[in-house]
Amino acid sequence: MFSSEKNYTYASKETMGKLPIPPITPSNQHMVSQIESLVDKILAAKKTNHAADTTTWEKEINQLVYQLYELTDEEIAIVENGSI
Repeated sequence: MFSSEKNYTYASKETMGKLPIPPITPSNQHMVSQIESLVDKILAAKKTNHAADTTTWEKEINQLVYQLYELTDEEIAIVENGSI
């Protein structure tokens, strides 16, 4: 299950293994490519400066992931607020 410590939530391997992962399809390939590009930017920035502020890119990734999973506003609020 999930455990919380100092504003971080950790999940067990078993729990994470049960999460559905949306398949990459022609209709969502552009979102997947955007996520990959943003991850590359974050990694490059962190390689140059481990303290680099990448929160803008991280927020963009979050929004794309919400779209991939077709989350509702209510579901997004749950994810962002960390509580049900």
